[in-house]
Amino acid sequence: TPRGLHSFRLLEILAAGAVPVFIADAAALPFEHKIEWSKFSFHVQEAKIPSIPSLLRAVSEERYLEMQRMGACVYETYFQDPDRMLLLGLETVRERVAAVL
Repeated sequence: TPRGLHSFRLLEILAAGAVPVFIADAAALPFEHKIEWSKFSFHVQEAKIPSIPSLLRAVSEERYLEMQRMGACVYETYFQDPDRMLLLGLETVRERVAAVL
């Protein structure tokens, strides 16, 4: 089953302008139905942890800067304001409940 990787550390990473690196074989990320995490973060299977340095070195500076910009935009749009996060969470619950009714 997917692990939830949405802790306050993720918000700190995005707020700092860093590019997240998720190490998990399966992960449940916040607001996956609204956010395309793969566009501004790295996802590494647990067995491939040793390949992380080469993976990161292979990314061009231009691409990395774009990923930083996208992550900052996602942070500002979805996570910077606690009230906005609460509303998005409630909207997600409403959508899931409506889907099963």
